[in-house]
Amino acid sequence: MLKGDDMARDEAANSVLQTAKGGAAIAASKWIGEYFFWADRIPSSSDLVAGVRPGNAAPIAVGDIAVVTTEKQMKLRIVSSVTTRQIGLMDFGRDDGDIQFVRERVMRVAR
Repeated sequence: MLKGDDMARDEAANSVLQTAKGGAAIAASKWIGEYFFWADRIPSSSDLVAGVRPGNAAPIAVGDIAVVTTEKQMKLRIVSSVTTRQIGLMDFGRDDGDIQFVRERVMRVAR
């Protein structure tokens, strides 16, 4: 639900608010507002991937947004773990889990 995806935002807000009642509805409204504020600060995935250049290695930390540079269709993932040899990335698609990659094949695109 990045900036500009008004349909997804409306659907998410309506779904959350339909299930929350009383004080939970107030907390849910606040959370939705904070989430949208955060999401507005993230560039589109195509802008992030366009900035990826081999050899442009930046330090990687848990929570960063990263890509696997050897994939034909680079997919944004969240860094879940970092060791001296491997980087763990959360895959929210088909695999829906943590996947380990050789450190040299992972590049940070946003912090």
